[in-house]
Amino acid sequence: MKLKNKFLLPLLIISILLGINHVRAFTTTVYTDNLMNAIFNSVQTYSDGTFLITLTYDNTSEIGIGFPAIRLIHPNGSVTAFDVPFRCNEPGKCPTASYPLGSDYIFVVHKATYDANETTYGLVVDWNGKILSRYYDRFKC
Repeated sequence: MKLKNKFLLPLLIISILLGINHVRAFTTTVYTDNLMNAIFNSVQTYSDGTFLITLTYDNTSEIGIGFPAIRLIHPNGSVTAFDVPFRCNEPGKCPTASYPLGSDYIFVVHKATYDANETTYGLVVDWNGKILSRYYDRFKC
């Protein structure tokens, strides 16, 4: 019995000391933008930890109604910001969404309703805002 107690106390102390080393700390970064009168649409993430944030200007914006704004927040804290050239004349009738596509690309989808006809548009955009491909419904145009 005495032999078990001799090893139990040091084992307990070592377990406690090793457990203390597993305390993790993290930092929080708050992103602020000068974009006024924007509506938050969605947040997506890439496998490297980059956040893809999609915002849309509302009807009081000077830039344009329904104009999508893309914000990429990279793991190192840097931000890439650009707008996507879609237009919408009727707020709420032109939903916009963006999706991560590969490692450095974004697929932006925009639906527009004119005269009871809904049309879906899509763009493949790189992380610099350059439009690489345009799609109309299911066919490339």
